[in-house]
Amino acid sequence: MRAAGRILSAVGAALALVPAGAAAQLKPEMQTGSMIPVQPRAVEADQAGRIRKGFAQCVYRMGAKGAVVRLLTHSDPGTVDLKAAGVSDLSRSLSMETCLGRELQADQSTLGYKFTPKVLRGMMMEEAYLSTFAVLPPRPATMTQAVDRTFVSTGDALSVARGLAEFADCVVFKDPEHADALLRTVPNSVAEKTAARALAPALGSCLTAGQTVALNAASIRVFMADGLWNRYVRPTIRQ
Repeated sequence: MRAAGRILSAVGAALALVPAGAAAQLKPEMQTGSMIPVQPRAVEADQAGRIRKGFAQCVYRMGAKGAVVRLLTHSDPGTVDLKAAGVSDLSRSLSMETCLGRELQADQSTLGYKFTPKVLRGMMMEEAYLSTFAVLPPRPATMTQAVDRTFVSTGDALSVARGLAEFADCVVFKDPEHADALLRTVPNSVAEKTAARALAPALGSCLTAGQTVALNAASIRVFMADGLWNRYVRPTIRQ
């Protein structure tokens, strides 16, 4: 039974905070470690969105393609298995410091950038899909809602990952046009929020009984990147 799940935050109204681990955060605070240490400075949401998008495009373009593919094929909506992917240093393998430096210099801004492997997974799925398809691929006559996937999560996390994957696959199956349109907007933009709201009917109908999903423009974007990549890009990858 569909539409019996629970949506956290209003999809049709203000699309609010991103759930933990669902999207990158641009914050005015000092960052150290494998990333570039930068001085704190607040940035506007639309500016942060442009930097985030430019960073993702640069990482996908400059990073080792083999590392990107392994990152995506050894992951699911709940887990990224870096050990199985053979990626010990994400920053170096994907030229992340170089790309962040370029974006900050081009935008003449300084800010801290926080990320997790799951954040990077969503970014790379989006860029892989967009770089492969200039427009939404034609809908195959034999297209089904279920998508052949592999999972790396285990235990209780596996059932959660399967549920999130089924949700993403359902929305992309029911409304691929708006899913595709969302990924072609700039993060944090008015266009992104408009595209996310257009997906509200499909989002609501794809929730299963008892399922709770936190939704806002940023997290919906990650779900759509996951659904579109697994449906259209993954089948083209040689295992």
